[in-house]
Amino acid sequence: MGRLGFWEDKEFVVLPELEWNRSFATTKAFLPKMLEMNHGHIVTVASSLGLFSTAGVEDYCASKFGAVGFHESLSHELKAAEKDGIKTTLVCPYLVDTGMFRGCRIR
Repeated sequence: MGRLGFWEDKEFVVLPELEWNRSFATTKAFLPKMLEMNHGHIVTVASSLGLFSTAGVEDYCASKFGAVGFHESLSHELKAAEKDGIKTTLVCPYLVDTGMFRGCRIR
C-alpha cells in the first residue's frame, strides 16, 4: 500500500487517537477499507474562510485552514499511492447569516 499520511514516521491510518485531531476520526475510521478496496469518496466541509481570512474570527479561520490543508494533503497522498478509485471533494461555503459573522467584512 505504501506510506499514506505521514506524522512522526507513522501512517495516518495507524495513528493513536491522542496524536490526531478528533475532527478527522471519521476519515480515519473509513479510510483503511477504502484503501483496501481502492473505492470511496471523502468529502471535507470547510468554509470560504479556510481559503481567505478576516478579522475577528481567527480561531474559526485557523480551524478551516486546517481542514483545507488536511483535504489537500490527503488528496495528494491518495494520488501518490495510486488510489485513483478514492475520490475527494472539498466544500467551502461562503459566510452564512447565522449571527456568527456579524460585523465581519471581507476585503
